[in-house]
Amino acid sequence: MVAFIDDHRKAHGVEPICDVYARRIVSWRASRTAHASFVLDALEQALHERRPVHGGGLVHQSDRGSQYGSIKYTERLAEAAIAT
Repeated sequence: MVAFIDDHRKAHGVEPICDVYARRIVSWRASRTAHASFVLDALEQALHERRPVHGGGLVHQSDRGSQYGSIKYTERLAEAAIAT
């Protein structure tokens, strides 16, 4: 879920990735633009941090924003065997 924070000059997007089972944030990124690259960076960081077993039953849930529908993002989820 991308959250936008307004600092009275410009809104900034913040993308946290949470491990709901462990109840903690495992990755996050902030950006001044809403491009798919910053949510993909957060996903890569989370995969590196948690090192999930391929096909280990992970499920990805998002707010279905356009960043999550990007080809690169959906391809990376499929590559990591993460269900959507």
